[in-house]
Amino acid sequence: MLRLVVDFAQIELALSPFCRRLIDLGKHYKILKAFRALLVLNTDEFQNNSAVGDVVPYDVVLHHLFSRAPIEMQSPHQVELKLILLIFDFDVLFLGNELVN
Repeated sequence: MLRLVVDFAQIELALSPFCRRLIDLGKHYKILKAFRALLVLNTDEFQNNSAVGDVVPYDVVLHHLFSRAPIEMQSPHQVELKLILLIFDFDVLFLGNELVN
């Protein structure tokens, strides 16, 4: 997480010569700034943070929370991929169907 915080600070530093007031960059800068602040919070502190949903979209926050989760808790795209592979294996093993190029 600390690496991302440093990277975000470097992005701001790199943009500052081109834009005198970074806040003038609008919505995307506000999201970057708010998300950077979220990175240093404990997971329990997300619930009461006003930036969640108002500034930083819920899907970005959820993705970040999944990245903090223990390995046993997989993100939705990992579960979906395993399900697709399971269906494909079933199809090949029991039904004899295979992809033909």
